[in-house]
Amino acid sequence: MILEDKLYIYTLTLLYVSDEMSFTDLQKELERLGIKTTKGNLQHHLEKLKERGLVEKRYVPFFLNKRKVIYKITTEGEKFLNEFINDVIYLEKLINGTNKYKCIYFPYDELWEEVVKESERRKVEVHELLKEIIDWYFSVRVEKEH
Repeated sequence: MILEDKLYIYTLTLLYVSDEMSFTDLQKELERLGIKTTKGNLQHHLEKLKERGLVEKRYVPFFLNKRKVIYKITTEGEKFLNEFINDVIYLEKLINGTNKYKCIYFPYDELWEEVVKESERRKVEVHELLKEIIDWYFSVRVEKEH
């Protein structure tokens, strides 16, 4: 699953730690975290998350004839968030790891040897070259999708 916007991750994280939140409380908490979003933009993102099965939406009665919208992260949303966090941890170790190359699992030995040779040829650390490759990969992927 491609992550289009960091707002998705912030929203899923808030719903995960809060169990469930109203639309208004979610928007206020995002603003408190420095994430500026309009009601329409947040609603759009929440609908996309709902379409993907990552959040669920329900209505509860609220003051007289009004209803309050409540959002909750689903099991699939928790799984997605956990995978995302594990990927971030892996990349952080890969880029900033103090044990040279020990945190890196590379399934193809020959390819790994080529990466090491290229980093030596360029006189850069392996993690710097890997970061460059990762950045290039995502920029090419974004260009192909648009």
